[in-house]
Amino acid sequence: MSSELNQSAKTDLPWGFRGKIELCGKGWPQFPLVGNEPALYRIIFSDGSAYIGQAEGLDDRLYGYRRPTQGVIGEYLLHAALVNSKGAILETFTDGDLSSRTERQRLEQIAIAHAKVTLQELHNGPRTGVESIRAMIAFHEAEIDRLRLKLKRAEHEGYSDIYMHSDALDETK
Repeated sequence: MSSELNQSAKTDLPWGFRGKIELCGKGWPQFPLVGNEPALYRIIFSDGSAYIGQAEGLDDRLYGYRRPTQGVIGEYLLHAALVNSKGAILETFTDGDLSSRTERQRLEQIAIAHAKVTLQELHNGPRTGVESIRAMIAFHEAEIDRLRLKLKRAEHEGYSDIYMHSDALDETK
């Protein structure tokens, strides 16, 4: 751990309570209303464990945990953790200029170091439990579904080499 992290880990960021994360009628996480500003965020689960992250647009990031669709395995893992916890608490840190990704990442590392010093269990990093494995399976199934859709579109449009034309077929771009 760098000397800056060692010193900074002694002091926690001044997190602000943003609200409860509850499950809606469909069983999906429902987040409190937040803006889409740059922020650090901390999700505290019912067992006291936490996840610390940073986002350029907080609302967009949280939506990915509600309905994972962007092909990012972390979205599926956090979604599963929220569902299994049956909700959580959302806290944010928005002080100062957080428009720089480098600055957000620096502060995120300080917050993670502080959590480790205080022995708080974190969902940051590799997870190996049954629910994490289920979340990884869901992620890969979604990726396979995207590839099947891409193949179907390629066949319909008569492309012989879908990799040559994958950008043209990718709905996310």
